[in-house]
Amino acid sequence: MLASLSADPDPTAIGLDQLAPDVEALRIARPAVRQGWLEGRSRSGRGEEPFVEVEWDVALDLVASKRVRFPGSGSDNRSRLPVRGDT
Repeated sequence: MLASLSADPDPTAIGLDQLAPDVEALRIARPAVRQGWLEGRSRSGRGEEPFVEVEWDVALDLVASKRVRFPGSGSDNRSRLPVRGDT
């Protein structure tokens, strides 16, 4: 819930519009994943298969499992999600 901090002498209104009912209706209630991705088919069926809702923990685990390390990132442990063209 968004609320002003009582100790803030000049609170900002930034973000308060996110409480509006029309914005709330646009929020993702549950993440959805392509059915074939869940079944281990990475690319086949893209654009044709349905999306199925999954729990947030499942979606977050799927995203985390796809993070890759930057080449030569050394000890700073930087990582990113793969992008088209990655090998």
